[in-house]
Amino acid sequence: MADSADIYKLITNDGKVLEISKQAADRSGMLVELLKNCPIDDVKNMDPIVLAEVNETIAKMVIKWCEDHKDLPILTDDKSITPPEPSEEIKNMEKELLQDLDGNELCDLYQASNWMDVRCLRLEISKILAAMVSGKKYTEIRTLWQLEGDFTAEEEAKLSTVDSLEYLTELITKHEEKATEDGAANLDPMTVDE
Repeated sequence: MADSADIYKLITNDGKVLEISKQAADRSGMLVELLKNCPIDDVKNMDPIVLAEVNETIAKMVIKWCEDHKDLPILTDDKSITPPEPSEEIKNMEKELLQDLDGNELCDLYQASNWMDVRCLRLEISKILAAMVSGKKYTEIRTLWQLEGDFTAEEEAKLSTVDSLEYLTELITKHEEKATEDGAANLDPMTVDE
């Protein structure tokens, strides 16, 4: 069991306090950045780290993933390397964690892994999501994830004539760029919306 000085407390957006070991927290780029200015002797008495974008259910999955992968090398860049091949035991844990999730739960887990910058989890979920939509039409994807059609008439027309996955990826990228420009840099992950 890890020393209590090696355990961080996290508080989810629904008010639940969870714990993560230091070694597992190192899988999260967001946690690493928040903690690098915190002297180790303060960890035991520090306030829980606020996970403003993550609920308890999803946070537990992210923490489990990080704990299960804490002994593997850390992915530092999505583009530069392929993650190391996990052991059969870890593959079984991954399968157990991800196999029964529906599309919406996978999307929530993806968003949490992206927000917390857990790259190996984000990469694995990306593969699953891509396989779920590969070869499907836009309308099938909407049905799969119970999405309402909120595209303009022009976007709807384009979706009926192009590869849906490619076009949706383009739309998501544009949306993320706009969100960043609109002040995402002003968000403080240590605060909770009242």
